[in-house]
Amino acid sequence: MNELNPASVYELARLAYEAKTQDEDSLARQLRTFPHLKLKTNSTRILTGTAGFKSSTLSGFGFWVELGGARQGEVVLTTRGTMTSWSDIETDMDFPCVLGPTGHPVHQGFQNTFQSYVNQVQQLVEQCGRAFRPKVIHCVGHSLGGALANLNAAAFNALGLTTYLYSLAAPRVGRWAYAEHLSNTLHEARVKRVANQSDIVTMVPCFPFMHAPHSHGHILLDGSMFKISINQHRLGVGYSSMKNRSWDQLIRDTRGKQDKLKQKLNKALTDGDGFLSGLSQYTGAMYSADLLNVLSNALHLLMKRAGVGGLISVEYFGTGAFTTLDQIAEILSQYARGAVKAGEQVMLWLNGVMAFLGRMGQKVADASIGTIRYVFNLLCNALEQLAKQAVQKAE
Repeated sequence: MNELNPASVYELARLAYEAKTQDEDSLARQLRTFPHLKLKTNSTRILTGTAGFKSSTLSGFGFWVELGGARQGEVVLTTRGTMTSWSDIETDMDFPCVLGPTGHPVHQGFQNTFQSYVNQVQQLVEQCGRAFRPKVIHCVGHSLGGALANLNAAAFNALGLTTYLYSLAAPRVGRWAYAEHLSNTLHEARVKRVANQSDIVTMVPCFPFMHAPHSHGHILLDGSMFKISINQHRLGVGYSSMKNRSWDQLIRDTRGKQDKLKQKLNKALTDGDGFLSGLSQYTGAMYSADLLNVLSNALHLLMKRAGVGGLISVEYFGTGAFTTLDQIAEILSQYARGAVKAGEQVMLWLNGVMAFLGRMGQKVADASIGTIRYVFNLLCNALEQLAKQAVQKAE
């Protein structure tokens, strides 16, 4: 198997931040200390890219290195996350969509930075020789770097190259069509999307963005007492535990977490007296990652009960985030009007959101379009503000 081990992925993601301030020789010296990787001599190249849209700046955004030894013909492309510059933060918050490397809608800020360095990558391939075709390309990154790694992997995969994706703490990159495309084309064994359960950045941008692939490759690390915490986004805080584990161990732990969540949700669904009644029992639930997971899955099931396929189907109703939120509000409102019990289910969900936001005393009294839209916007705004704080403290 060609995959890199978790310790190597972690260190590559960490070293990508050094590309902003160090030269190629310094990076190569540090890479040579990696116990499981041998480098091809003089193959380390820093990639420069731009971030921001109002205050665009040029800086080192990662590096390319060819591997040697038993990995002859393999390449690593690793990209850095947000650093303490306003232009990086502008890139993270540039939410409108444009067409990405696969021709599907993706986050405009991420795509713009990807476009700023992709020509350098093409030139590196050409400089290796016309007959050069990498056997394997490993795309690595943390935070914003994880989003860029996702786009890198999508581009290489579209060229028919054997591509591995390792993203740590990555936000959502594209919409449904992009997520579905990568789910169908990126091999399950070659995707490792590592997320801390308490890392808010992995939960944004909100609807209608989705993780890509959406169907496989997810690895969950334990959070900070299952509370959303901006510190859990930091590589050295929320992700260092992966260094001492194997992928098999991490995958087994993830399946255990997912099974527990399904059991909790199924218990709520089989309660004949009140769908989601368990939500009313949450106390001290402000920014609870556990509650947010339950709310996300419960919303999906409510949408199915309302006659649509869930959030995935909603993508086809609109092209902008607020348009999609309005559509969800309308669908849930119509569902709530269909029967008394349906209305109770929707209000339980809305009050669960208010509990997550720390507004236990502000009870929702109806399931009108206006109320649903109001609660959705409160949730999305809170998540995005937390994410902004988290990326500012990432490194």
